[in-house]
Amino acid sequence: MLEISNLALPLDAGLEGKQADKLVRRAAARALNIPPNNIIEIRLLKRSVDARKKHDVHFVATLGVELAGGAQAEAAAIEAAALRKGAANMKAHRPYEPLQVPQIGDSPQAQNEPRPIVVGTGPAGLFCALYLARAGLRPLVVERGAAVDERMAAVDAFNAGEPLDPHTNIQYGEGGAGTFSDGKLTTNIKSPWAQHVLHLFVEAGAPEEILWQAKPHIGTDLLVDIVRNIRKQIEQAGGEVRFNTQLTALHFENGHLAQAEITRPQPTQTLRGCSTNCPESAQAEGRQAEAVQAETLQLASAKPEISHAEVLQSETAQLETPQSGVGKLETAQIETTAELVPASRVVLACGHSARDTFELVRDAGVHMEQKPFSVGVRIEHSQQLINRSQYGKAADHPALGAADYKLSMHLRPQKGEEQGRGVYTFCMCPGGEVVCAASEPEGVVVNGMSRFARDGQNANSALLVGVGPEDFDGEDPLAGIKLQREMEQAAYRTAIAAGGEPYQAPAQTVGDFLAHRAGGPSKQVKPTYARGVAWCDLHECLPPFVARAMEQALPQLDRRLHGFADPQAVLTGVETRSSSPVRIVRGKNMQAQLAAASASGCVQGEASTSLGPSAAYGQSADVALEPETGLYPCGEGAGYAGGIMSAACDGLRVASALVESLRLK
Repeated sequence: MLEISNLALPLDAGLEGKQADKLVRRAAARALNIPPNNIIEIRLLKRSVDARKKHDVHFVATLGVELAGGAQAEAAAIEAAALRKGAANMKAHRPYEPLQVPQIGDSPQAQNEPRPIVVGTGPAGLFCALYLARAGLRPLVVERGAAVDERMAAVDAFNAGEPLDPHTNIQYGEGGAGTFSDGKLTTNIKSPWAQHVLHLFVEAGAPEEILWQAKPHIGTDLLVDIVRNIRKQIEQAGGEVRFNTQLTALHFENGHLAQAEITRPQPTQTLRGCSTNCPESAQAEGRQAEAVQAETLQLASAKPEISHAEVLQSETAQLETPQSGVGKLETAQIETTAELVPASRVVLACGHSARDTFELVRDAGVHMEQKPFSVGVRIEHSQQLINRSQYGKAADHPALGAADYKLSMHLRPQKGEEQGRGVYTFCMCPGGEVVCAASEPEGVVVNGMSRFARDGQNANSALLVGVGPEDFDGEDPLAGIKLQREMEQAAYRTAIAAGGEPYQAPAQTVGDFLAHRAGGPSKQVKPTYARGVAWCDLHECLPPFVARAMEQALPQLDRRLHGFADPQAVLTGVETRSSSPVRIVRGKNMQAQLAAASASGCVQGEASTSLGPSAAYGQSADVALEPETGLYPCGEGAGYAGGIMSAACDGLRVASALVESLRLK
């Protein structure tokens, strides 16, 4: 099969039906300089939109073409194209080669170790666990939140005004934070794992079009089923997944991981101290208790798959629950069951919001460092405005769908700064909505999501300002979390002070923000934040340097995308969870190092890049000399990814390194 790239196609070629097929066939025949009937088959390999010239919006495609003359005719076509001026780019098509997972489950090395533990079921954790399960290692996967169906119910309840569940929400639960997003499968990294991630998504039920789209996405509505299917694949391959189960301690012996403590909360049937104004809270607690108790009984009756020392303890924890309509917090009693599990290899694939997990990793003596990240707000426009700005007169063409955008710039240094800050848009959600992404009491966090159809009235994106260690208070590796938390709590208080209800978000039009006035609702854009917004001045909850950077950037970004700084566009705050504020330093062997070893200069930390499979195998002398701690930081929370695609790639990469380390033991 031939591969023809950079082939221009009219927009009508993106429609369904025989006429569209004819347009594609004619374009391929022209590129090959042959009659259309000499083409046996055409396969779409890649397609993007070229909207640089608004009067000529079209597709650019890469096609796989099979000719009637077979391999000989295809070789002749490549040779002729090389001699023809202005000919399309052609080469022999190289088909996808499925991921090969080594089988080591029955090896002596694997039999002499406890099964690996994977912490977290975001993209990194799921794809890592899937690889380990298919390698025969029967991983134990623990997730602090609920399974995806129960998680959907918890998110819907919070959106409807019920109390925040600090264990299961948009940040925590099966699928990770990415389950409630646009489901983008794009990445800036050049990773050979990426093609495997896309095919594994299709294997789990994603539409095949993600294999050829230049900007593939899935959407929250499809991700729910896909995430569930990946979990079932892990279980079918021998893995075990425990929900409502949290990593609470790591124990090292002689520099190597020896045990992990995992804890299961067991809420009481009723919410103690709950006023008669919040019967929904008691019902929610009762439902959660019944689910946890049922799962506990199921696990207790199951035959244990590994030998382990089990330690049961009853503790009292505090669950803060806002009373309906006021900011006062009520308290519930929580019993927890802790279990010490033998662990020589743990993949730490927690998300960027697992703040208590970061604390236990730091307290265990693992080398961590502060990491730059970004904070800001969500900006909402009419999707029609974005379509017109991006596609001009072609905006209504049915083959195009909702337009997206990606903007960035670097500002000049402000007073007191050594260098200017970056301001950019992130996680743009065409036809999407702004979501309630809080995970801690009395804090407001926003994010964005879209469904697969991207058919909502609004477009939204994060508008972010870069922050770094120079903005943090102190040298603690977790100092960035303090900045995040201060902004989230300030947003909560600002909305309440403006007359809002608990967990409503502070909002302001772009025009009012630039004019420094609280103002009122937009006349054109209806905010999509489910719990409602309180119109106020966002300067009251944004750090001054963030607000100044946004003020400086908005008019300049409007020159790049007409209408971006439209006075009626809506800003909703605050967005603080765009990426992890920490990095758990790992070596070239993909393993974390204890702080004492790092301080002695024994370890060269790995940058947050994504290398190919060969780089994960641990075959170099440098890797062989690195200490084996057994702890594998992985994915976005550990500071090595930014989005679904790069996190899933890192999950596969770390799993490959773990398997190879075990094989070479």
